[in-house]
Amino acid sequence: TDELNRIIAAGPIYTPARFAAVKLNQGIRNLAAQELNRENRARFNRLLLTKAFEPYLDRTGRLPQESRILVELARGLPAAVGSLGLTEDHTVEFSTYNFFRVTAVVQQPDRSPSSPLVFEFSNPVTAANLYRHVTISPPAPRPGKKDGGSEEPVDEDDGPDGYASTTPQLRFELAPETEYRVTLSGALRDGFGQALGSDAAFTVRTGSYNPAVYAPGGTGVLESSLPARLQVVAMNWDRVGRRLANVPTDDVVPLLRRQLSEGAFRPGTSGGVDDVWDLKVTRNVQKRLPLELSPVLGAGNAGLVCYQLTGLPPREFSGDQWVDTTRLRSVTGFVQVTNLGLTGKFSPDNTLVWVTRLSDCRPVPGARVELRRDDNTIAYAGTSDKNGLCLCPGWHELGIKPPQGDDESGYYYGPRPRVWVIASAGSDRAVLVSRWGMGIEPYEFGLSYDWNPQPLQHAGYLFTERGLYRAGEQVHVKGIFRTKRRGQWEVPSHRRMRLVIKDSRDDELVNQQMTLSDWGSLSYTLQLKPGAPSGYYSVSVGADSVEGLRAYESFRVEAYKPASFEVTVTTGAPQYVAGDSLQAEVRGRYLFGAPMARGKYTWAARRTGNGPV
Repeated sequence: TDELNRIIAAGPIYTPARFAAVKLNQGIRNLAAQELNRENRARFNRLLLTKAFEPYLDRTGRLPQESRILVELARGLPAAVGSLGLTEDHTVEFSTYNFFRVTAVVQQPDRSPSSPLVFEFSNPVTAANLYRHVTISPPAPRPGKKDGGSEEPVDEDDGPDGYASTTPQLRFELAPETEYRVTLSGALRDGFGQALGSDAAFTVRTGSYNPAVYAPGGTGVLESSLPARLQVVAMNWDRVGRRLANVPTDDVVPLLRRQLSEGAFRPGTSGGVDDVWDLKVTRNVQKRLPLELSPVLGAGNAGLVCYQLTGLPPREFSGDQWVDTTRLRSVTGFVQVTNLGLTGKFSPDNTLVWVTRLSDCRPVPGARVELRRDDNTIAYAGTSDKNGLCLCPGWHELGIKPPQGDDESGYYYGPRPRVWVIASAGSDRAVLVSRWGMGIEPYEFGLSYDWNPQPLQHAGYLFTERGLYRAGEQVHVKGIFRTKRRGQWEVPSHRRMRLVIKDSRDDELVNQQMTLSDWGSLSYTLQLKPGAPSGYYSVSVGADSVEGLRAYESFRVEAYKPASFEVTVTTGAPQYVAGDSLQAEVRGRYLFGAPMARGKYTWAARRTGNGPV
């Protein structure tokens, strides 16, 4: 059958030496054998030459460079086969590439030395090619690889095949507040092979480094046997506000739960540090300073320290550049300076806490272990044994409920409650939260585990003896129920169940209370009426007051007679490809074993999808 030609694709940019490839779903008929009207002949004359039976238009000669080209395809353009052509006029637009030139080296006001040099070209250039044809005076090296200390230059915009762009970026280790002369060699070529022709030079002046203060935030642990300090890195920023406090045990949960995430600093204690910290930096020189925590530590160089640095530079990293913000920043953190290491295993049934020393990994006997709720009340208190172990009740046994409206209780944690563990041995203290296991879950080590443990798991199974019945027959329903507690299946303690049976019209046939036997089972016989409607019937058995203790089943009621024979079809091969011959054997046998001799049959073969037949 004839098919109308239609435009499939056309590229945006082509070399002047070759005409655009305009792909069509059919070829184009040889024009020499065609009777063309004046309109079509005039339009085809613009194309100069059309090859027959090929999926593109071509021409000899060159198109004008750096030009926008329009190709008009007239309605009725004849196809290579059939008698139909294009249904309507089409205009294909493309451009030839530009003459190669460099327009600028983008110079931002007060540009940071760490910012890349951005070049603007009329045609795409790869960063790798540009690196080979650029010189900088005074000389500036390219940044080397970070991993392994390799001196091989790298650039994030230079892919393995050389990504080309009209605005390539180059990175150099430039000095601050320095004027550089950037020269591009005339031998530089663009992606189309055109040379720049003559050298191009630009002057770029760098500014100072962006003001920055880097300090860790959030929660962390420092061993008390080591100096109690955190590293702060500063650049071109003179001073920050500094606040330190040793947090009392009763203030730990409120602080970590709300105030720390909000950036607040209300540890509820006095005698801390609240001053202005003079960083004493040298202009454009990065300086590393210690944030000393020892002024607020207690005996044994230990303590739970909350700290905050305020008045940090009003710049933040967004995307690939530093942007100004409207207010100064602050960093708040909580550090456990301790020699106690806590390991916890949490479940609905029990909680196991192991207290060891960070200095030598030995167990700590006699340590006090507290389990606290989100409201900071103590749910349980115990003492570690000679092995440093403290076996505590689980969160279900302690009545600890999952938090309501807490972001952490969503996809990752499910409905698990949050348990706070605070251990102390003398003046040394340590904190552990049941949700601090992210990144070290058992699956990270190839171990299977229940990531969302439930205090009770219910299971039930309903069945009928046949599944298919006639109207007027009896349906025998049986069910078995179990509850899993502490890893063991047992008969449910709740025995009162409700049985509901509905017909295919969703009308209730049965709705009554039943009691499970001592074996956790039940049975019921349903007498179907002679005029019972056909279709699927549903059965459900469950406890109204116990979530999850429920089971479902269905059966069919139909006007049927038992089958007296079976039919099987066997093919010669499991799959076939186009061109193969399919052979199949059809067998009919009575269910009592005899073959169906001279039985009448009909057959049909169908193909579905594009898969094997």
